[in-house]
Amino acid sequence: MRHQRHTLLVAALVVAVIAAVPGGAVAADGLSVSGDQAEDGTVTVTVTENDTAVANASVTVEALNNSSYVDEGDYSTGENGTVELAAPEENVSVAVTAEANNTTAETTLDLVAPTDDAAELSVGVSQADDGSATVSVTNATGAGVANASVGVTEADNVTYAGAGDYTTDDSGTVGLPAPEENVTVDVVAEANNLTAETTATLTVSNGSEAPETFGQRVASFVEQLKTNGNMSGQAVSAFVVDNNPGADNRPDHVDPGPKDDDDEGEKGANGNGHGADGNNGNGNGAGANGNGNGDGAGNGNSGGNGNSGNDAGSNGGGPGNGNGNNGNGNGGPGNGNPGNGN
Repeated sequence: MRHQRHTLLVAALVVAVIAAVPGGAVAADGLSVSGDQAEDGTVTVTVTENDTAVANASVTVEALNNSSYVDEGDYSTGENGTVELAAPEENVSVAVTAEANNTTAETTLDLVAPTDDAAELSVGVSQADDGSATVSVTNATGAGVANASVGVTEADNVTYAGAGDYTTDDSGTVGLPAPEENVTVDVVAEANNLTAETTATLTVSNGSEAPETFGQRVASFVEQLKTNGNMSGQAVSAFVVDNNPGADNRPDHVDPGPKDDDDEGEKGANGNGHGADGNNGNGNGAGANGNGNGDGAGNGNSGGNGNSGNDAGSNGGGPGNGNGNNGNGNGGPGNGNPGNGN
């Protein structure tokens, strides 16, 4: 009687361990195999040992009850300890056996064939503003189909750099480069024994055209001036100075050109003239400082008119000379105020 109770207790513990892993079985030393079926019907078999993925484990899949399954056969797990299986065409139970490190684990999976909606496969192509394209593979629910095979071929005689074979990512998409010229491509997608295809025309993006050169911008500006009837060399010169893309990289030794009239025009420094008795006379100019001497011969240069003399010097506007008794003051464009001497 005691022996019978002990046997029943051991059997109950074994059942409890297997029940703790739905769709999977655990070997005595920790090797386990389980299966998970996605909404699209595909199956992922996972082999682990002590909760660690087992790579290169041998996996055998066998249909039960005299039924058939498209992915019956022998496999080896990848680096992540998994094997991917196709969706069944009809409901089927399969036995899955895993072997690794001289240890075996097995389980039985009840696979359900996907509904007609889930079994549909669609492929589409969209193009972004920069000309690049994206191929999307989806099922009838709109979910992306990962690991679908995608083939892209030119439908005409135009060569396209994006032609070739691809595999969709986890979101069910494949990225394609922008075409160098307009091209029509045929796109074929395959997944879960289903095929979908489409044809798309990819066009060259306007954003990929070369930007207008500085010379072209100047030419366009000149044409605009001519059209408006106000052609001016000074306007062209100002446009070139303001918009020259190389201005920011001008070496220090290069003269940036004449300053604007407003920069220093009316804020020139003072020029000084000395009268015969040694008293000072002051004149304002629009440029740099200049000095003019009185009875002794001397010249002074400034942006305006320099003034000198025993008495009040003369004043003038524009280039010219202001003459006192003996001294001369020379100036450029601008106005100078008369100096006073005693």
